[in-house]
Amino acid sequence: MRCGIDIINVNCIYKMLRKHRWNFLNSYYSKNELIEMKKRKKFNRKLEYLAGRFAGKEAIYKATQINFDPREVSILNDCDGKPYIRFDTHELPKHCISISHYKGMVVAFVVIENNEI
Repeated sequence: MRCGIDIINVNCIYKMLRKHRWNFLNSYYSKNELIEMKKRKKFNRKLEYLAGRFAGKEAIYKATQINFDPREVSILNDCDGKPYIRFDTHELPKHCISISHYKGMVVAFVVIENNEI
């Protein structure tokens, strides 16, 4: 079993958006993630969503040690709201991801159940 964890302040995402605008979004998030982000009505919910996906991708890298283009990984939610990982270019063994946010901080934790990555 391998795991990865990452934490980020939502304000860091806000600063990246102010500085780089769409270049940041288009270089780090998948098209599906951007579609889902736009469904959030409040700006702070959009920032939390983006921060969660950012932290999630960092946690995925820490757990897998696979170099990947972040746009080729989507962290989406199933019909119950549970996040899941979808790689466009790699087969990911059985895994789970958890994302949580509290008072401007977002943490993501990934567990990969198979060491053969």
